[in-house]
Amino acid sequence: MAAHIASPVGTPGFTQDFASRIVLLAQNGTHSAQLSLHPVELGPVSVSIQMNGQAATLALAAHHEATRDAMQQALPRLQEMFQQNGLQLADAQIGNGSPHTPLPQQRPGSGSRGRGGNSGTGGSIAAPAVLTATGGRASTSSLRLVDTFA
Repeated sequence: MAAHIASPVGTPGFTQDFASRIVLLAQNGTHSAQLSLHPVELGPVSVSIQMNGQAATLALAAHHEATRDAMQQALPRLQEMFQQNGLQLADAQIGNGSPHTPLPQQRPGSGSRGRGGNSGTGGSIAAPAVLTATGGRASTSSLRLVDTFA
């Protein structure tokens, strides 16, 4: 599925638009999507959603560091919007999406947010979230994204 976020990356509107789009994708049962961004040079964003009942695990990937930073900053709002819609954001991973560099994985429920391993290209949030920096922890998960734009 393809979708567009109209608010420019890095603006106050991006956080709201990004979070709204991700929640809508989760509510509609979408498992994967490509988000195009404004400006185009900062996208696309690959989104993978795994639902377990009302709990969502997200894997987000973008090649541009400014986009990853903007998504990282949007995570608290995203978690809030999930809760407002009767869902739980169990875990969210942010990575660079390189097919040779898998997204950092973290155990769900570990209660952390921050830059993960992977040379500072990943981040995560787990619900309920305690917002502290972490070096990331590896776990065995089969959730991987493939970058078709490389």
